[in-house]
Amino acid sequence: MTLEGMAYGKNHLRGLARGVGDMEEAVRDVAVRYEPVTKAVRVALGADEYGDAYWQARGERMAAIGTALDLLSDAMGRQSDDLTRSRGNYAAGEDASTLRT
Repeated sequence: MTLEGMAYGKNHLRGLARGVGDMEEAVRDVAVRYEPVTKAVRVALGADEYGDAYWQARGERMAAIGTALDLLSDAMGRQSDDLTRSRGNYAAGEDASTLRT
């Protein structure tokens, strides 16, 4: 029973680590594409009165979104690594607790 629980835990951690890793890659891709889009928006707005007002009102928020995407991607990458390490710890614990004859 314990062995089954441990096997389930390892498989579950593997799936979580892969899922979080995949999400991290997707968020990283969005973050990488977000920066040039933000720059293109700034250029498209121009330096006229409307463009300056728009950028002044929304520029900080757009920069904060880029920062948040970077932070989220970094955190997800660390979480994926932690889950992978946890799986290894479970495997090592299982090996250490197995009686050999």
